[in-house]
Amino acid sequence: MADLSFLGITFFSIAWLAVMMIYTGREKLFYRIRPYIIIVPIFVNVMIWTNPIHNLWRGESYRDLTTTWFPISFYDYGPLFYFVHIPFALSISFVAIYFLTVSLFFRQSTYRAQLSTLLIAFLLPLIIAILHLIGIQPIAHFNASPLVFPISAALTAWAVLGFGFLELTPIARDLVVENMLDLMVVLDKNNRIVDLNPAARNYLIQQETLESNAIIGADINALLPALNMHTEQIAENYHLQEDFQIKHNGKAHMFDVFISTITRNGGQNAGQLLIFHDITARKQAEQAVYDQIQELAIVNERQRVARELHDSVNQTLFAAGTLADLLPRAIEKKPEKIPEYATHIQQLIHGATAEMRLVLLELYPDALINTDLGVIIKHLCEAFTGVTGIEIDYTPAMQINLEKDAQLAFYRITQEALHNINKHAQATEVSIKLNKIENTVELLIQDNGAGFDAENVSSERFGLKNMIDRAKSVGAALNINSVQSKGTTIKLIGEAS
Repeated sequence: MADLSFLGITFFSIAWLAVMMIYTGREKLFYRIRPYIIIVPIFVNVMIWTNPIHNLWRGESYRDLTTTWFPISFYDYGPLFYFVHIPFALSISFVAIYFLTVSLFFRQSTYRAQLSTLLIAFLLPLIIAILHLIGIQPIAHFNASPLVFPISAALTAWAVLGFGFLELTPIARDLVVENMLDLMVVLDKNNRIVDLNPAARNYLIQQETLESNAIIGADINALLPALNMHTEQIAENYHLQEDFQIKHNGKAHMFDVFISTITRNGGQNAGQLLIFHDITARKQAEQAVYDQIQELAIVNERQRVARELHDSVNQTLFAAGTLADLLPRAIEKKPEKIPEYATHIQQLIHGATAEMRLVLLELYPDALINTDLGVIIKHLCEAFTGVTGIEIDYTPAMQINLEKDAQLAFYRITQEALHNINKHAQATEVSIKLNKIENTVELLIQDNGAGFDAENVSSERFGLKNMIDRAKSVGAALNINSVQSKGTTIKLIGEAS
């Protein structure tokens, strides 16, 4: 019967180690070492059952009926017990205790109470057994560890049932990190890789065709040079989030990189944690949406140009054609009208030509921005004259250099002002002056039209609101002064580049 009891005793430490390793997320490691560690208890049990042949497990045994009121069995254990079974069982037990103790410090309070209960349940019989082996015994030659097994079993049951052992089993760090799709890299303070998960290893070994075991200790900036500028920014920021590109299998992948500083208890920099989240699919979707928006913008722009060609250039050319048709009659009946008709036709053609130039400039935004502002405003003046017949007194200042957005704002505001004069002012005189005064550019537009009450402008006058908004967007000063029946003065001042 004693030999049969050792069948459970020899495998008990391994069973406890299995529970602790699986509970703390080291299941794969246990399954790898299991074939090797079970060799010892199997060997010990074979030697126990064949002990009468070699007596290596124990020698003679007898019972003492005089020491206590119950019989005590005495066993003369041999070298197999003291030099194989005991060292192996204690080693396995201490490894299990180590895993359990480490988990105790890294778990939440609920897990700590559960783990503490399991630890006490395991330590009680182990401590009493160790005390018995070194000779500290309340009753001579009596091993009291079996007496505390009921207490140990009760504590274990409490941990399993009271704390919901199976329901509260924590997901260990290794299980999460090893299987996460995001790339995780841990760096020391010298930017050398000290840890990474399989996903990160799979990407990084392709950057320099490194062997898998050569990744640890490699400089992250050597593997990913473009990351250098970001890791340096951590000196001033504890956290940094950037978009980053890494090639994998010959294709570029976009990652959202979160870089966080790892600090010791004293606040000293211990390294950095890098998490790479693949956003390639998101970027591709964003690019597709952007391309669609661009295509829609191109279609809208084409439609706008078509409307402008129809509304202005087409009408101007139609008017010029009509006047040209009248010339043969004028030669016969009203020869004195020929100079007037010719002048008007010339104005219309010049205006249509100017309109065409403006349309072409707007079709190519770079040309609109790079063309001198004085030349662009001249085209606007000629187009205005072609439509209205009113000659604009234009005083240009050549070689005006403005920032891209400011140039566009000056152009649009002038365009809107001339449109309003044509539509609302009923003016007979219009003047535009473009001056460069030191580091500023001043645009002055005046007319002698009907004017308006600037304090009570209708909310439907979107053109006026757009002029104000455009000036504000580029930091320019816009002043509109209008007196009813006396005309309007618009002054726009911006910084030269």
